[in-house]
Amino acid sequence: MLLVEDVLVSQRIGKAALSKAKPGYETGKDLKYKVEVAADGKKAVELFEAGEFDIVLMDINLPLMDGVDAAKAIRLWEEKSQRSKCLIFGLTGSLSNEDLDRYKSAGMNGCIAKGTVLVDALHDAIAEHSKNPEQFVVSRVSQQSTAS
Repeated sequence: MLLVEDVLVSQRIGKAALSKAKPGYETGKDLKYKVEVAADGKKAVELFEAGEFDIVLMDINLPLMDGVDAAKAIRLWEEKSQRSKCLIFGLTGSLSNEDLDRYKSAGMNGCIAKGTVLVDALHDAIAEHSKNPEQFVVSRVSQQSTAS
């Protein structure tokens, strides 16, 4: 998994949360993600082209190249390389219909609202995507709704 986030604290929290084993929603198996981090969109594209990632969590507001342009570059590279598409989920607080259309047009599979419990929101987004791969997923799992 590639986590693209420019804020150092968010990088550390995201990587720690995603690296821990947690029961998967659909499978009941523990899911543990190997996470690499990029601090800007340009570095994200470079890492993606040099590695193998099934999932990209892409902050939208990034330095050097924003998340929308980075997603477009990744999709273009996948097409040119004849590589199967990975899942790209935007990480953002900007979830207006106009913004969501822009993310979808860039080739993202959906968005996860910032401020959510990241691992829970990711699992929900993957589960929704697997039910209908053509659907653009918006995951807004809040901390209150996941507390037991």
